[in-house]
Amino acid sequence: MSNKHISLRLIIMNFLQYAIWGAYLTSMGSFLGKAGLGPQIWLFFATQGFVSIFMPALVGIVADRWIPAQKTLSLCQLIAGVSMLGTGLYAMGNVNLTEGAYLVGPDFNFSIFYILYTISVAFYMPTIALTNSVAYAGLDAPPNDSGDVTGKHKSMSKIGASSLRRTLFLVMSVYLQTAPLDEPVYQFMDRKRAEGKPYRVYMMASANKFLRIYYATVKAYLESLEHTA
Repeated sequence: MSNKHISLRLIIMNFLQYAIWGAYLTSMGSFLGKAGLGPQIWLFFATQGFVSIFMPALVGIVADRWIPAQKTLSLCQLIAGVSMLGTGLYAMGNVNLTEGAYLVGPDFNFSIFYILYTISVAFYMPTIALTNSVAYAGLDAPPNDSGDVTGKHKSMSKIGASSLRRTLFLVMSVYLQTAPLDEPVYQFMDRKRAEGKPYRVYMMASANKFLRIYYATVKAYLESLEHTA
């Protein structure tokens, strides 16, 4: 698949991630107020903040240890979407629009309505971070120093799929075992070791350099295919 197709898919994914959320969030307060649920408006908005405290962390642990991030993202979006659809259908079946006002039917159960909404929001909030994890899998290095100023307390962050990090770590281990002196990645690794960098620091820094070289090689190859086509 070409870079253009991947970029388009990522653009659509990131757009839908926030567009659907904003579609109902901006009109929810108005609907609840007209339906006679004005005193509960605060509860619906507060629920989003409350579940955001713990759900992204819990789902992030699942995505990091047991289920791949892309599958976790799909599962969360499915549960959130089905729950929100159920919330809307339940409201449509029990709330009627009469002369510009919503009238709640006698069979309307607030607990069911609120539980469906809470489940949807609880599984939607983790998808914000998971979308970034799936779209930008990999590693990023700390900011480069400028001039003679050397920053402290900088560490390489962990962004993306843990399986990718493990694979890169294995590749770097092979570099250590084979010691190819003519390889720029090994030369970089050996130089960092000589500088006294900790084991994990020079391993991950070398993995980052490997990714940059690999990306440049693949990009040049794809561009050559486009020119020959």
